[in-house]
Amino acid sequence: MIIRVIRGKIPRLALGEAGSFISTLWKSYSEHIFAGKTRTLQHGEPKTMKRISIAIVFSFTLFYTGSSFSQSIKWSAPLSDDKKFPFLRILGSTDEGYFLLRSNITFGNDNNRWGFRTRKYLLQLMGEDLRLKFSRPLTIGCEDCRIADVGIVGSQVAILYSSFDKQKKLLQLYIQKLGSDGNLSGNTVLVIETPALKFDEDNQPDLIYSHDENLVACAMRSVSKENEDQLYSTAIFDTALTVVGRKEFRVPVKAKLFGPITSVLSDEGNFYLLGIEFRTEKRVKNPGESFYKLISYNLKKDEVSQNEIKLENRFLTDVAISADNLNRKIVVSGFYSDMTAYTTSGVFYYSLSEDSLLQTPVVTSSFSQDFLRKLVKEGRSNDNELVNYSIDRSVIRKDGGAAIVAESFNIATRSYWDYYLQTWVYHYYYHYGNIIALSINPDGTLLWSNSIQKDQNSTDDGGYYSSYFSAIIEGKILNIYNKYIADNSSVLMTTISGVGEQQTKILFEESMNASVIPHSAKQVDEDTILMPAERDGEPYLVKIGF
Repeated sequence: MIIRVIRGKIPRLALGEAGSFISTLWKSYSEHIFAGKTRTLQHGEPKTMKRISIAIVFSFTLFYTGSSFSQSIKWSAPLSDDKKFPFLRILGSTDEGYFLLRSNITFGNDNNRWGFRTRKYLLQLMGEDLRLKFSRPLTIGCEDCRIADVGIVGSQVAILYSSFDKQKKLLQLYIQKLGSDGNLSGNTVLVIETPALKFDEDNQPDLIYSHDENLVACAMRSVSKENEDQLYSTAIFDTALTVVGRKEFRVPVKAKLFGPITSVLSDEGNFYLLGIEFRTEKRVKNPGESFYKLISYNLKKDEVSQNEIKLENRFLTDVAISADNLNRKIVVSGFYSDMTAYTTSGVFYYSLSEDSLLQTPVVTSSFSQDFLRKLVKEGRSNDNELVNYSIDRSVIRKDGGAAIVAESFNIATRSYWDYYLQTWVYHYYYHYGNIIALSINPDGTLLWSNSIQKDQNSTDDGGYYSSYFSAIIEGKILNIYNKYIADNSSVLMTTISGVGEQQTKILFEESMNASVIPHSAKQVDEDTILMPAERDGEPYLVKIGF
């Protein structure tokens, strides 16, 4: 028998996770808030390395506490249980209603990227009343093409797809919009054309939105035959699909030594790619053997620059990148450890000016003993470390500070040889623990830290009902989650204000026999959340308005 424990977040098998920026990049489903108005990213969330949400901006000052808010809840009729398309992602809303994307292959696990050739899609439109308007297969009429991403651009659904020319050894990336009936509409736009040796099944690009949603970017990576460097091709276009900028830049490092993590597009159209670089092919995350690298493309200057983010004698264990459009900065924040690559001692903060590329030093702040004592049930390695926490989203404050929301997660696997079946049998044990929220000042000090206590355990389900959904509603971080992963569990909602004040209430009572699917939920406007749920074993959509 073999038992193995994987520490930290992994790509989740649960329904509703979205594709990554270059497959190794995590998707962002965060909702952007700026000057009190919400802008919702029209896409799902992360994957291969971890879940990272593009930053949002708090719509309140540091001293605003706010008040509790009420909500309206509307349930759809029971959804049809389509066994051919069991996986669901909520794309977002338009004037027609809410667009949903179903697939025969999970959106949330890059281990299934090998299935791209057999992946199929079903596009559905639900009205404001949550009644189904239409449901039809999503195709592009091109046998040699691969659908890379689907999202809402402007006020229409758009398909991003790639095609490989074997004779010319060219990889081409196209985008086209759909009409309100779900059929292809308008012109096909070539956004990127780059040399490639083959169709890269593992590195499909994503749609990356600016905070104000006026600009969209996508990027592709190709590796040379000698595998000595990597070529990144980036395109930036507006909601009319007019390309406003293209750029190719090389990273003179082998693919084994540099991996992209996530990316962000500012309102100015500047593109930033954050990755991790290793000194050796052993890919060890020890101090001095790895560091984060930020690659910046300035649209107006048509310039590319690179900056290294590192801490001497400390492990950088997790990271998030955010576009601070108010202060015209890019903020990188994350966790560090004094001991190992999977524990956390405190937080770090780093910023870069969009215009002048002036950068601040990497500054850190350790967790207080009071904060650590709140999380004693999580099982720390010692009194100064947290175990298995990774960042889910980053929130930008108006003063340039950042708030981080993270969750503790690990999975254990057990395998044994079944002599009767003559095969190996595997079981997976999922544990989703506490949520933590931290607010970091621009000088690196912690303004406040808080935690949401939960303990979710399940077996062989990919964590389907586990974890939580996070949104920004009326200037507060709102988190929705199942209290337990069991029958007759209540659904809870915890809010955290801009000064760290926390309040928990029951969203669905135990008597409702309801469970939510947190990974698949989406904030579709400034005060509305759309979330898949189950009630008495039947699948539903539930709309929560605030």
